[in-house]
Amino acid sequence: MNPKKSGTFLDKIVAKKKRRVEDQKKRRSLNKISAEAETISSVKDFRSAIKRKKRISLIAEIKKNSPLKSRLYQNKGLLNKGFKPSDLARCYDQAGADAISVITEEDFFYGSPDYLKAVRLSTTLPVLRKDFIFDPYQIYESRAMGADAVLIIVAILNDKQLADLITLTRKCGLTALVEIHSREELKRALDGGSDVIGINNRNLKTMRIDLSITERLIKFVPKNTIVVSESGIRHNQDVQRFDSLGVDAILVGESIVTAADIEKKIHSLRSKINDPG
Repeated sequence: MNPKKSGTFLDKIVAKKKRRVEDQKKRRSLNKISAEAETISSVKDFRSAIKRKKRISLIAEIKKNSPLKSRLYQNKGLLNKGFKPSDLARCYDQAGADAISVITEEDFFYGSPDYLKAVRLSTTLPVLRKDFIFDPYQIYESRAMGADAVLIIVAILNDKQLADLITLTRKCGLTALVEIHSREELKRALDGGSDVIGINNRNLKTMRIDLSITERLIKFVPKNTIVVSESGIRHNQDVQRFDSLGVDAILVGESIVTAADIEKKIHSLRSKINDPG
């Protein structure tokens, strides 16, 4: 399957991922990987875990490197020098995260499917696979590695690909977190059957963060659709802002991973939110 050109830095990442997927298919056929996926009997309900109840939910991300940081600041170092996915997962769990996101893209984010497998063994929380997914093979692969949800990015898919992947994700018992950045992409996501929308506050063409993106777009999201705000969330004030908008969950990676005291950072992000009164 050929992904759609986005006209952003994503095209370079997706081209590399496409080669990796093709190589992976040669080692493990679609029939084999789909059979492996069927052996995973227990899938956690990611959607219910992040759905807003009396407070906003937190998806804490395990992220080794940021290619955007490298591009903008020529910083090619790791975000967390003592990076151990299983240790981070246990810390996130103990600190009160509602779900965990794991980046598995290898060449730019330095992720790995092995990281997700390690996290799966280290926590009872639902786990999101965050990668650049455009091929049905990757959905089966995600379930086989232990993911409960997958990220699907509207910008790299045409309408048919988007709808087909959302349908297949549900068929496999997983949740699709469908990422958008504009009203046009939101319409495409909803038309494709999405009921969990991730609003990316980062403009992938300019790389700039604008937290008001969530504020502008959430007005057009149907009431029964879960909304996750992504990117640029660093402080409790940001969390309070999205909480007041009725956002269901926030996805926070870099500001947690780079914190000197990760558990303290998570508590800081969640302060005054755990108590609905």
